[in-house]
Amino acid sequence: MDFDRQQGHAAETNVDLKRRYSRRDFLTSVTAAGGAALLGLQTRGETQVGWNPVPGAVVRYFDPKFGEGDFDVTRAKRALDESICALTKLKKPVTAWSRLFTPGDVVAIKINCLGGPNLSTRPGLVQAIIQNLTSAGVKPDNIIVFDMKNRELTMAGFSLSQAAGTPRVAGSDALGGYDTNFTQQGTVATRLSKVVSTLCTAIINVPILKDHKIVGVTAAMKNYFGVIDNPNKYHGNHGDPHVADVYSIPVIRGKERLIICDALNASFEGGPAYEPKGVWRPSCLLMATDPVAHDYVAWLMVEAERQRRGLQPLAKEGRSPKYLLTAANAGLGSKSPRVIDLQPQAA
Repeated sequence: MDFDRQQGHAAETNVDLKRRYSRRDFLTSVTAAGGAALLGLQTRGETQVGWNPVPGAVVRYFDPKFGEGDFDVTRAKRALDESICALTKLKKPVTAWSRLFTPGDVVAIKINCLGGPNLSTRPGLVQAIIQNLTSAGVKPDNIIVFDMKNRELTMAGFSLSQAAGTPRVAGSDALGGYDTNFTQQGTVATRLSKVVSTLCTAIINVPILKDHKIVGVTAAMKNYFGVIDNPNKYHGNHGDPHVADVYSIPVIRGKERLIICDALNASFEGGPAYEPKGVWRPSCLLMATDPVAHDYVAWLMVEAERQRRGLQPLAKEGRSPKYLLTAANAGLGSKSPRVIDLQPQAA
């Protein structure tokens, strides 16, 4: 599937990433075809706030001015508004955000800061997300912006804060650390960040779209390696089934309500660290509630960019993201993404 930008304000593409492929074939090739039936997605807590999303839907919002010069929070806010309306099929952004989040929620925004200032979640994007949460009635001091360590947030350009009446911005190391007891899920035995296990009631997952030298691609599901205390243990066999197992932990899967991927800059080679020669500018955001559909789209975007640059498919390098099929087969999301491409509406 060629994920070149489509013309028009809202073009939809049905993508069937399993059709006519055995498990072995699927892991060595990527294909797309129209007309695929969407598979069911198990409920992950959305119904408690009054909205059941359609499985497989992934909104991709492209704006060529994203990433140019100083970050424009107003532009990001518009992107979020149009994307969440397309995702929920509701007309007003505040209505959509209010369906997902309630005034009683404590919302953790899980960012990704490992790539430093050039390949991490943008502070301006997080600022726009916070504006939407407060418009839905979430109190500022019930919003937590976090990653693993304070120093990582600082290196990515975030200003640390735990002042009363404002969003908390800090690493897990400064927000209570990790649980004393281990959580067991499938192949994974780990201690969870207390932000996830104890402090929050809902999670917005804000990853970066990146190539990964071991697991192939890192996006929404792999971002949760940043909430466990021993992620280095779970990269064997290209992260399969460990990435799916981490995401399956009930307090992770049950609390995640929205994925907003920062794909303004992204990595096609040399990730997950920042490698300048391996970075391109898709200038887009991805929004979804289905992590499998989201990560399939992320995978195809990376593969398409690698093809454009004459690089081998990830499978040829022995690092196809096998964990995606495992996650799909475990019922964590849809094998058939339905991509909704958006561009800024004319003023």
